[in-house]
Amino acid sequence: ARPMPPMPALLIQGDDDQVVHPVNQQQLARQWLQLNGLPPGPATRVAVKPAGRGGSRHAHEIHDYVVGRKVLLRIVSIAGLRHAWSGGDPAFEFNAKAGPDASRMMLEFLGRHRR
Repeated sequence: ARPMPPMPALLIQGDDDQVVHPVNQQQLARQWLQLNGLPPGPATRVAVKPAGRGGSRHAHEIHDYVVGRKVLLRIVSIAGLRHAWSGGDPAFEFNAKAGPDASRMMLEFLGRHRR
């Protein structure tokens, strides 16, 4: 039997979430690395994005774990985001108008992966 290729994952977390504590994101990342046979350690690439003008976007950090030439694990930590969907429609509960746009991040990330 051929081994399965690594399962890509995108973990988005607000660092001010009082419902799902940010430590859960860290634990999921460690579990993902172990599940996919990768050594624990720092991300291959780290990008720090500043807040947008007028509160349009929260500052956030993106930690990418690259295998070969593909980002297989992306961890996004969003400053000041509580228990809400980042960049969502504020007319709905648990949506934060200020980005980054989590839906766009998901589409872009998952669009780069095929099984």
